[in-house]
Amino acid sequence: MERDRWLGVELRHLAALEAVARTRSFGAAARDLGYTQSAVSQQIAQLERSVGVRLVDRPGGPRQVDLTDAGRLLLRHADAIVAQLDAAKADMAALAEGAAGPLRVGIYQSVGARILPALLRRFREEWPRVEVSVREEIADVTQYFAIERLRFGDALCLDVRIEEDAREVRIPSLIVQPLVENAIRHGLSPATGGTRIGIAASVRDRRLLLRVCDPGGGGEAERNGAEGNGDARAEGFGLRYVRERLRYFYGQDASVTLDASAAGTSVTIDVPLGSRQPGFAK
Repeated sequence: MERDRWLGVELRHLAALEAVARTRSFGAAARDLGYTQSAVSQQIAQLERSVGVRLVDRPGGPRQVDLTDAGRLLLRHADAIVAQLDAAKADMAALAEGAAGPLRVGIYQSVGARILPALLRRFREEWPRVEVSVREEIADVTQYFAIERLRFGDALCLDVRIEEDAREVRIPSLIVQPLVENAIRHGLSPATGGTRIGIAASVRDRRLLLRVCDPGGGGEAERNGAEGNGDARAEGFGLRYVRERLRYFYGQDASVTLDASAAGTSVTIDVPLGSRQPGFAK
């Protein structure tokens, strides 16, 4: 029964609560919202009935109104809900303008192999809020890898292992390809004449784990104590670009870890499912 009562809470009730808390007056809140004073009073009364507690102290006369402890507690949640609504509004506006949302491209195979990767890179630099799924990002990387194989032939091999629940996770575009470029550059071994690049993705505890690995070891860089457990690429543009891009979308709730040894090198991206950055699909 109590849960059913909470279903009566509406956004306009929360907006009225915020306005009353900010102006400390039903009249001023009404002017702010474009309502009559009685309408604001009714919305607050309906909100109090829905949550089952008094939210506003009404001293009467010209004295200012104030929120109760319960009102201040609910206001914190109301602020978060209104902020999410504003973010949704911004997302929808960006989607309508073409500044955000998924991009789907139909191509011929020859165009995909020779022209599309460069065009996508330029597109993503100019439209950074357009997101892709893990599956789409890996498809772009595969196209890039096909071009590199034209240069190196069978010396390059790609092993992709994407778990089913990770395939449609949406991520910022262009975070895997720089890691693959690094892996090719550092992983090609003069001793063996080739390298195998591995890409793996999985979801654990509502976090996406993306790993790119190659047989190139830390070697001298590791012994010299380079950042990121030893590989020389730790200080390069590729990893720095990926770190900055993830920080833009996820703040501090993302990590990029590089592990290098004589046996090989791996870079692991760990991000939550969804982004905190306004304009990015949740």
